[in-house]
Amino acid sequence: MSDELLEYYQKTRTISESICKPLSVDVLESQPIEFTSPPKWHLGHTSWFFEEFILRPYFKNYKPIDDFYRFAFNSYYKSQGTHWPRSTRGQILRPNFCEVMEYRRFVDDHIFQLLLFSDSHDVKTNIILGIHHEQQHQELLLMDIKYILSKCFSSELYHNKKSFIKSESFALEYLNFEGGIVDIGADSKIKFYFDNEAPEFKYFQYPYSLATRPISNREYLEFINYGGYSNPLLWKSDGWDYIHTTKDLSPLYWEKKKMVCGLNIL
Repeated sequence: MSDELLEYYQKTRTISESICKPLSVDVLESQPIEFTSPPKWHLGHTSWFFEEFILRPYFKNYKPIDDFYRFAFNSYYKSQGTHWPRSTRGQILRPNFCEVMEYRRFVDDHIFQLLLFSDSHDVKTNIILGIHHEQQHQELLLMDIKYILSKCFSSELYHNKKSFIKSESFALEYLNFEGGIVDIGADSKIKFYFDNEAPEFKYFQYPYSLATRPISNREYLEFINYGGYSNPLLWKSDGWDYIHTTKDLSPLYWEKKKMVCGLNIL
């Protein structure tokens, strides 16, 4: 196998672990609501994917580190057997985080061996699929971590604010697009795409506009203070129904605070 694929694999695996590095153990194992998964579980599941679809079928005489992981870290792949319910992944106390990291090293070592000695096209294709699958979970990791930290009632910070780019430094403009017949779906000529991105098809798109940058928190705060959450003309019907059902007056994770003598008062 090529050194390029091995490097791609290593880089992807390292990024997943770096995302979890700032977190304490209790956050790594936390699941405050059923639509999130503990960060520890994501690290185990992405390893399970490589083990289940590559090592078990293609590594001769492969012996898994623990057969329980096959049940604990399967997400919803019914063809691969039963799985732990998604809503209670936070109840998987063992393996603990250190054991999950040992599992990742175990899977990585066997993948490296397989890459060194196999020229199978199927192995290469499935490893690329596994890499893209893990990259998807990196997005889910960040989403879940943000929600978990918002519910843990601690002063734990995930990221240094100084590293963020202020979008307001760029002028807000809108680009107009005429619409018309457009291609939707993956181009079959590209090297990789997921099955749900195919087949490619034609679609009629109405004219639309896109902003040249994301809206900033300051600009959205102006929208809130302007009465944006009390004006039905500013919402689609589903959004307006959601506001009335949840009584939300701001986005998720936002807290209204009052400054008194330099102190934040909830």
